[in-house]
Amino acid sequence: MASASPSMKRNVFANYVAQIYVMAIGIVMAPVYLHYMGTEAYGLIGFFTMMTAWFQLLDMGLTPTLVRETARYRGGAIGVDTLRVFLRTLEAIFGAVSIAGAVAMVLFASWIATHWLKVKELPIEQVAQAVMLMGLAVPMRWMSGLYRGVVNGFERQVWLGGYNIIIATARFVGVLAIFATLGATPVHFFAYQLVVALIELSGLAAMTYGSSDADRDRGRNSPSSR
Repeated sequence: MASASPSMKRNVFANYVAQIYVMAIGIVMAPVYLHYMGTEAYGLIGFFTMMTAWFQLLDMGLTPTLVRETARYRGGAIGVDTLRVFLRTLEAIFGAVSIAGAVAMVLFASWIATHWLKVKELPIEQVAQAVMLMGLAVPMRWMSGLYRGVVNGFERQVWLGGYNIIIATARFVGVLAIFATLGATPVHFFAYQLVVALIELSGLAAMTYGSSDADRDRGRNSPSSR
């Protein structure tokens, strides 16, 4: 039975290390947030996590399909142009759902803050602003999963593992600098999460298109393409 190649071992190792790190840092930072923000404000983080999980349900198997198509491209079954058409189609679908979700969250933020979350100590206006920021950050994080799937399909797990660790550190630990300078309010917390989500999405999108460009150029310069 053939043993796994060194590159496969590196990919698996990088994937496990990143997953363990992201999970561990989330657990470690939970009591820190509770200390800084208080029980009621910390509850908004739970709502944010729940909204993120709900958005994942909207995927409906599209991301795994894209991963499979990327792997087929890597195996030579389809061309890079076909892959890009498929990617852009899913981008349009994900983008439309993301915009619809963001608009709904922003429009109903006051209602959610008043009738759903049932806060007692925090100002309703502050909670509504936090929900609006969630409504913008959650769709971005969801769409990041689309590009993360392509990067996985291109077998860039080592890069992706390192990137996930950097983003997780920024998301969970970097916010402490905001607490120290601006205050540990829900608005500051979720505004920071929105910025991190935008950076995460931009980096993954750049890596996705950069990988396809590199593979296409490599194909053009290969002896078989001449």
